[in-house]
Amino acid sequence: MFHWTDEGIRFMADAANETDFHRRLAAELLPYLTPEDAVCDAGCGLGHLSLALSPYVRTVTAVEREQRALAVLERELALRHIENVHPCCEDVFTHRPEKPYDAMVFCLFGDVEEALTVARQQCQGTVLLIRRDYAYHRFSTGRVPVGFTAADSEDTLRHLGLSYRMERFSLEFGQPLRSLEDARRFFRLYDRSGAGEPPLHRLVPGPGPEFPYYLPNRKELCLLAVEIPAMEEA
Repeated sequence: MFHWTDEGIRFMADAANETDFHRRLAAELLPYLTPEDAVCDAGCGLGHLSLALSPYVRTVTAVEREQRALAVLERELALRHIENVHPCCEDVFTHRPEKPYDAMVFCLFGDVEEALTVARQQCQGTVLLIRRDYAYHRFSTGRVPVGFTAADSEDTLRHLGLSYRMERFSLEFGQPLRSLEDARRFFRLYDRSGAGEPPLHRLVPGPGPEFPYYLPNRKELCLLAVEIPAMEEA
């Protein structure tokens, strides 16, 4: 279970603010959404995807169980004067909206069966599952398998006999870094193998004086869309 730390929040906020990852990710979701939709961003983290979706839908409920993560979103909403994103400090697995959502987004969060169980209780429309389309963690010095992959998710949907739409795409979501020591701290935080020295040779010049180093990370992703009415018929 992921726990937000001050350092993890800082690194993630830097990456979100210095790349267009969430804007491009939102663009991949838009064909499945309408301007009248009430959307839930399940396990929203710092809420950058919620912010990116906000101009295109009626409301976004950003559900996250850790208040220190939601505090970042709350500050951004105040700074940007955004009123249709609603932070909700709850566990999405026990969350109960007043009205069913039109769509729910599970971005690199939860396994398929958990997500579909939650969506059946909270959503009347489309479930959008964003999954990693690669096998190993990118920021580990050793080969550490990732969970909740596209292949695993497809296998589960087929096993459940559910129809789905699928799109594959890749987006850059690297890490801007303020110093070499910052890079070492980043690798220590995200290395799940403990295999040795941080691979500083992977760094390239960063976007500017504040971030002189950058760790490239091209993320291959898969979007799986499942309709709640079709689930009920299965």
